[in-house]
Amino acid sequence: PNRLLLMDRLEQGIKRARRNQSVGAIFFMDLDNFKNINDSLGHPVGDRLIHQVGNRLVAEFREEDTVGRLGGDEFLVLLPDLGENLQQANIKTQELARKIRGCFTSPFIVEGQELFVKPSIGISFFSDNHTSADDLMKQADTAMYQAKAAGGDTFCFYHQDMLDQVNKRVTIEKELREALMHDHLILHYQPQLNVDGVIIGIEALVRWNHPVKGLIPPDEFIYVAEASGLIAPMGIWVLRKACEDFIELSDKVLPEVCRLSLNVSVRQFKDDNFVQEFKNIIK
Repeated sequence: PNRLLLMDRLEQGIKRARRNQSVGAIFFMDLDNFKNINDSLGHPVGDRLIHQVGNRLVAEFREEDTVGRLGGDEFLVLLPDLGENLQQANIKTQELARKIRGCFTSPFIVEGQELFVKPSIGISFFSDNHTSADDLMKQADTAMYQAKAAGGDTFCFYHQDMLDQVNKRVTIEKELREALMHDHLILHYQPQLNVDGVIIGIEALVRWNHPVKGLIPPDEFIYVAEASGLIAPMGIWVLRKACEDFIELSDKVLPEVCRLSLNVSVRQFKDDNFVQEFKNIIK
């Protein structure tokens, strides 16, 4: 089944759960490292791998369950009638999730090659509450990304804290974009001393001077900048600003022999233009 049919069956499953006062669940599943196989061996190999994964998954579930493909390497499994309460459903879903992981242990043989992929699984429950099919999908998707963040090849259950974290991250990313546009970032400088206590260098440390929340330390926003890609323009801003400040500080307060230290993101190192941009700014 494709996404359209899956959503229809999910809507029916939710109605049946409300009617029967039972608990069901959905598994939102993504294959770890599938992109690497697709990119290195080509889409035809990736398609055949997806086909074999689907066959294995279908073999693991009950007749009343639905295994469908959302697109790409994403699968959704609809599990109705898992029990009368959340505790019963929780036990069954854990058993099924372990069973699914087990069916990925042996390799998939595609065009004579042994290929290994592992699943990251997000799990969300539905019962007689008023959660919509779209909300359930979002919840399971959020839980799946938690599973990926935990290293993959595992499963996570959705809970409200996860959504709160996602919403917090979205807010930070939005406000961080505005901070870059409106020059709300500032640099603090930490002196580096030798054994005699003489300043031999300074390290530039970025801070976010939020117009409402005040000074925000980097551990509260750098991880969002890394994940969203904002770290690249932020890094360039830090480099340019630090060089400008260094010239001014050198003229006024710093000793002649002094170094400027900066933190550079791995994502910046991967940018082909980074070295040239770095040189241009220093020049």
